[in-house]
This record gives sequence, structure tokens and C-alpha cells, in this order.
Amino acid sequence: MKKIISIVFCLVMTLSMVGLSGCSDNSDTKKAENRTVVDMLGKEVEIPETVENYSVLYSSAVPICGMLDKDFAHMYICPKGYAEWTNEIFPEVYSHATIVDKKAVTAEEIIESGAQVVFWSQSYNEEVVEALEKVGIACVNVKISDEESAIKVTKIIAEVFGTEYAKFQAQKYIDLMKKSRQNAVELVVDIPEEDIPTVLILGGADTLEAFTAESYEYYWATQLRLDYILPPGEGTQKVNLTMEQIYEYNPDIIIFEGWTDVKSLYNDPAWEGLKATKNNMLFDTPMVLDVWCKPGAEAPLMYMWVISKCYPKYAQNINIEDELIYHFKKFFDYDMSKENASIVLEGGIPTFEE
Repeated sequence: MKKIISIVFCLVMTLSMVGLSGCSDNSDTKKAENRTVVDMLGKEVEIPETVENYSVLYSSAVPICGMLDKDFAHMYICPKGYAEWTNEIFPEVYSHATIVDKKAVTAEEIIESGAQVVFWSQSYNEEVVEALEKVGIACVNVKISDEESAIKVTKIIAEVFGTEYAKFQAQKYIDLMKKSRQNAVELVVDIPEEDIPTVLILGGADTLEAFTAESYEYYWATQLRLDYILPPGEGTQKVNLTMEQIYEYNPDIIIFEGWTDVKSLYNDPAWEGLKATKNNMLFDTPMVLDVWCKPGAEAPLMYMWVISKCYPKYAQNINIEDELIYHFKKFFDYDMSKENASIVLEGGIPTFEE
């Protein structure tokens, strides 16, 4: 009898263990369906194990996604902007992606797209993000403000995509970002003080926004030992100047951060009296999928371009055109022509065939 009881007890225990094991397996399977990433707000965001469909509401994240998700194969909503180059480099993207106004897009539009993950950054999307989170859509903040955050965002997006390709591309970009800055710093370290120009960086010729010590512009300019004209301003990254103030500064070089027709300024009476204008030293920052002077996918190109413009006699071994062509082949598998590269380097946008 004792033997029978012992056998029955063993059977009960075995069945119990199997049952518990089964429950554990179901729980583990359920957990395996989702992953967790930490976004730029420090928030833990639960995302699907496999991301097949994502949306982007932050312009600077678009080209980073393009680096890590070949041909934007899984992007279904994208903010409008840089449309000419996006069409050229990713000709198939608009067959499945919807272009939206990132400030006016609704939660309903994103839900209808079937997005599993949304990359966002700005406060004007907070209400949309709140609505999306209520229906279980993962919203990942990817705000970029400097080189360190650009690297961190690249890692976050690669982690969200979860593919070996994304991880490989992300590491290539991170290595290049660090190497580009290091090479540039080494190149300018021995330039004599008398050859260092004064530089003013403006957001545009219409707004006359200048950048303070809290800006990324100040960071890369001082990394390159430029005599940076620092406008007054605390607690903000940019301030508006007047033309009178710009004439008081009268810098050797003025760099605009994109979207400025500098050629027209040479014939503009308001600008013609400046030293930089007289010496043909007005430059508009290049851009393809993003403006180079901001910490994004093309930021590594900015250092050598600035050296070529601000220290021309020390830049004889720099071929920025070749670097631009190589960059887009390496990260986007796109063959940029020398003609188009030349137009980009002068701050222009090529005309593409439809």
C-alpha cells in the first residue's frame, strides 16, 4: 500500500511540474512576443519582437532610418521634406509610404497605416503620441541635440529594427562620426593663430538667427578652432540678430545652415558692405537628406567641408566631393554623380528626371 501511495505521489508531482512548466512556457512565449527599449526620454517602451511597419514624425530620424532599414522597406509614414533626394535615392518608398505634415498628422492616420512603432521628438506631437499609446502603438522618442545623442539615437533605432543589417550599419555610422571629428581636430591643431578666421553662423538670411554656446553649431565650430562669434544669449540655443549687429561683428566668414541663396546676397545692398561678402566668403551648408550642420546622418561630412571652406590652404589633400560620393554609397548604396555632388557642395539641389 505504501508503495502504491508513493507511486501515486510521484505521478502527481510529475504532472504538477509538467503543468507548471507548461504555464511557464506560455508566459515566456507571451513575453517573447515583445521587447523593451529605452528611448531618449529615459522611458521604457515595449515594442514588437519583429517590427514590420514603422512611422517617422521627426525629420532628422528619417535618414538614420534610411541607413538602417535598406530602401525604407518598412517605413509607412514619413514627414515631408527633402522630397527630391528621397525620391532619387529611394525610388520605391512612395509606393508604400505616406508623406505627411509632421505638425498636422493625426493619430487616426498613423493607426490606419498599421504602424507598430512611431519615432517622434517634438512637443507638437505629444497629443498624437498619447492617443497612439492608448491603443498600444509603441512611441519611441529619438530627439537629437548633439553628437552624443545622435549616436545614442542611432543605437536605439537599430535596436528597434532588431536586424543584423541595422546593427552593422549603425556601428559603421558611429565609427565614422567619431573618426571624422578626430581626423578634423588633428588637421587643424597646428594651424597658426593668424590663419584662424572669425566666423558667424546664421540660420538664414531672413531670420538672422545666430547660435549660442549651447548649440551644436558652437560645438563643431570650436572643435575646428574657428574664432566663433558668440552672440549674447543664455538658456537658449539661438538668438535673432540685426544687420547692425552683424556689421559690428563683421566676420571673415558667414556660414548659413541651409536653404539660403547666398549668390543673391552678393548683389544685395544690405550685405555687400560686409568683409565676408567682399571676399566671397558666404557659404550655405550642404544637405542631401539632412542638413550637414546638424547632428544627423550626414554630420560626419560637415567637418571636412568646413575645413575646405575656412582653411583652404590647409585643405589641399581634402577631396570633399569624393567623400560625399563615398558616404552615400557606403550608407545608402546610392551612386551619386560627380555633377550632383558638386551642386550639393555649393548648397544647391540638383534637378532630377521624373
